[in-house]
Amino acid sequence: MTTLKTLFTTSSKMTKSSILPNFLMVWASRVISAHYTPNSSSPSLTSFDENTVNIAKRGIVSPTNEELLRDSLGFATIPVISLVLRSINKIFVTKAVHVDDLCMLVAMSFYIALLILINVSAHYATNLYPVEETSRIFADPKEVADRIFGSKIVVGLEQSMMAVTWLVKLCIWFFLKRVCANVRNYKIALYALLIYITLGFFIVEIAYYVILCQPFSQYWAMPVQNSECTTYHKYSVIQMVLNISSDLFLFFLPTWIVLRSKMLPRQRIICLVPFSLALITIIFAILNKYYNFASPTTTTYQLWYVRESSMAIGVANLICSWQLFKTVFQMASLPSFKPGYDRPVSPLPLNSHLTTIENRGAHYSTDTDFE
Repeated sequence: MTTLKTLFTTSSKMTKSSILPNFLMVWASRVISAHYTPNSSSPSLTSFDENTVNIAKRGIVSPTNEELLRDSLGFATIPVISLVLRSINKIFVTKAVHVDDLCMLVAMSFYIALLILINVSAHYATNLYPVEETSRIFADPKEVADRIFGSKIVVGLEQSMMAVTWLVKLCIWFFLKRVCANVRNYKIALYALLIYITLGFFIVEIAYYVILCQPFSQYWAMPVQNSECTTYHKYSVIQMVLNISSDLFLFFLPTWIVLRSKMLPRQRIICLVPFSLALITIIFAILNKYYNFASPTTTTYQLWYVRESSMAIGVANLICSWQLFKTVFQMASLPSFKPGYDRPVSPLPLNSHLTTIENRGAHYSTDTDFE
């Protein structure tokens, strides 16, 4: 884990608008042991004050090839481990394959493509460059060709990121639909969320392919006529709003259901843990766009693409492995006592959250019953 000395430098003083994003960056970096290369060392943090604290602005410099590879391999362990847990859940607990499982398999395919394209992209520049370097760049035909190729790779990795992000949302949605099928007054909200997720995807894609950059070949043109085709600024705003808002809905909707359930407090806490991890994904998405806007001429956003996509897949797999956690924590067989009595209530109805999955029948798909 990096020390505080590697996270802070004596670069420039923060403005009020940069305190929170930089603080979140430091917090996330220390939690997940992300690596940052300092420009210089400085004394440790003593107080969180804009006049005394100078946090390294990581976005000023693009990550090195080694840094991208290290992040890719390190964060890839999150989807791999979570996918193993999900597979154990499918093989030994539910013993069935559902639509959300197929969505995750496709998402994993795009995730692998994303990591490959990001690391290939690290070896090429793009059609985004400082104006003062124009003469030098166009004096070298090979560099122009390399930048065109690099820009095409960016188009591919951008679409891979879009596919991963929205397939994960669909995966969680199908899981919620399956396990909460018998919850009254839930289907309307659930299908409204599906419409919002679907519309969000098509709005982002239509903006990307049809509206923001025309002709489409301008995304890799040299020289480029529309700055949006290189900075992706408006696209990033649209994608950020629809991505984060749908993630928040996916978090609050099941949270509301769990809080209304008959589960014991301990059960509710365990059930809410994987959904709470989704907040980390949202933080990563915010930091991703923050550095994209703060330093548009760097590829720092690619580091956050790796982190955001890895956490999104990991959280989705943990959520969809809920039955495994129920079995491990014996949440389906906890005793229930009436107030003032020291004996369990008996018999238990089949729709009770205290009845084991096996006793409910092979096709009983609901894991939680509600008032």
